[in-house]
Amino acid sequence: MSLAGIIVVIGKGVIQQIGSPQDVYRYPANLFVATFIGQSNLLPARRTGERQLTLFGQTMTRQDLPVTLPIGAAFTLSLRPEELLPRGAEAGEPALTADIEFIRDMGGSLELRLNCAGMPVIATVAAAPWRHLRVGEAIPLTFAATAGVISHEGEHDDAPAPTAV
Repeated sequence: MSLAGIIVVIGKGVIQQIGSPQDVYRYPANLFVATFIGQSNLLPARRTGERQLTLFGQTMTRQDLPVTLPIGAAFTLSLRPEELLPRGAEAGEPALTADIEFIRDMGGSLELRLNCAGMPVIATVAAAPWRHLRVGEAIPLTFAATAGVISHEGEHDDAPAPTAV
């Protein structure tokens, strides 16, 4: 991807997205693109209010829920590993709780393999402030109110089914 100025992602013979490698990674058009380019956490969620969602039993605020997504509807929130941050509860922000199952030290960053309510989740964080984290520890996770991609049933019927992370 680093050699191309524009890439085209095709699934089942249908163009899913055209854009710069950075835009395709940061703003995938659907779940297929999100799982095809890079890693993604595919998290089951439910809309519970105009700007609220429930994720693993925790109510969180989201500024950009689609108007076509009715209250009560289930959807998938795709979050990149770097969009998950190990903080939140201490700042009074809503946070998910995740148990650390594995830590990969990559020098300047840490890859955290987590278990969040029985679901595997990956987070990538800057190493320096988080080197104290240990396997077995429970940590709060949060993310920006506009992070990730929302996909609900029927939105991308022509897209190939995404693969689990």
